Amino acid sequence: MNGEWSISAVAATTVSLDGSVGNGAFAGTAVVAAICDQTPFLPKNSALATVHDMGLAAIGVATIVLEGADSLDATQFYYTNSSGVATAGFKDSLLSGEIAILAQTVVGGGSCWVEVALSRYMTMRASAHTTGTFQGALVA
Repeated sequence: MNGEWSISAVAATTVSLDGSVGNGAFAGTAVVAAICDQTPFLPKNSALATVHDMGLAAIGVATIVLEGADSLDATQFYYTNSSGVATAGFKDSLLSGEIAILAQTVVGGGSCWVEVALSRYMTMRASAHTTGTFQGALVA
């Protein structure tokens, strides 16, 4: 499943890789990254990222991580480090440094907007997630 694919929603937590042919069971953690290579989402530019508490059964409690990578091979994403060396994984994309979001007291109680540096591949993930449901988007 490594590579660049268009996806279609199948269910609330399931997508299909359009045009792919399966080659066995998947074991591991899937990473989905948006490809930002067309105007206005070009690498070396910035955009706004928004994260919303979806307001379902529980207050959203998590650390949301916004990251970017410059390239992809058959097994791994890579970013270019400060020395110009391709490094496995993703780099932090926040332009404003670390931010703290105040705890919400009601379900659906909040959203956050931050400026991010765009890379070819952008990903958003929840780390240390304990409750709630989130939705995120890039806005140019």
